[in-house]
Amino acid sequence: RMVRNFLSVLVLLIISGCTATGGLKNVENLDTGARIVVVSALGDDLAIEHTGTTILQNASEETDVSEWALDGYAESYIRTTFRQARRFNVIDHDTTEARRRIGPVEQSFWTGAIEFEGGADNIIALGSEADADYILYIGAAELQDPFFDTARHFSGYGITQRSAFGFRRGVHYVFLHMVLLDATTGEQIARTTATADLARPNTHWLDGPDFRMSEETLDYTHERMRLAIQMAASTALRNLKLIN
Repeated sequence: RMVRNFLSVLVLLIISGCTATGGLKNVENLDTGARIVVVSALGDDLAIEHTGTTILQNASEETDVSEWALDGYAESYIRTTFRQARRFNVIDHDTTEARRRIGPVEQSFWTGAIEFEGGADNIIALGSEADADYILYIGAAELQDPFFDTARHFSGYGITQRSAFGFRRGVHYVFLHMVLLDATTGEQIARTTATADLARPNTHWLDGPDFRMSEETLDYTHERMRLAIQMAASTALRNLKLIN
């Protein structure tokens, strides 16, 4: 029993370490007048996760919301936040191609290190194109279901809802990694993971099997996802002490 309890505590400590903020001492030495470019690679797919009374009623779908341009929205929001805080010399740069090249990230379970699918070369290439000193990257994070205490894993942004024994609850969520990088070397200076969630009313409940949304529900979801991105991005910026 003692061994089982020890292992449980060890797993919790490892998970906590993986999602912790790292590199804050490096942030203290940053040149606040340096040039920075922001790139978001959250993607264009809205995840829809439904959890039923039994595992047989669980379902997962994705909806293409590229017309929402949420990556562009996230970048614009962070650039504006930096300018309002008078932090960094913020560069306006078209990152459409850079998002594809750099791609998503994975986080090491054991060390918490962030690994870029596109590698350091593509990060350096963006720094050169934008003539930047630093790059701030935002990408999807994957976490175990924090809402309904299930073993399911959610990534990036989306909707999760649960229906069981007459109970219904829906949530909008955003899970993101934020990484500050040296634009010349591609070296990671600091990183953090941040989340945000907003309640979803039953008036916008999604019915299976296709979980199709009306235009009204799409518009409502769009607005909620933008707000959740603002919330998660602001938390991440504060975690990294890039804003107060």
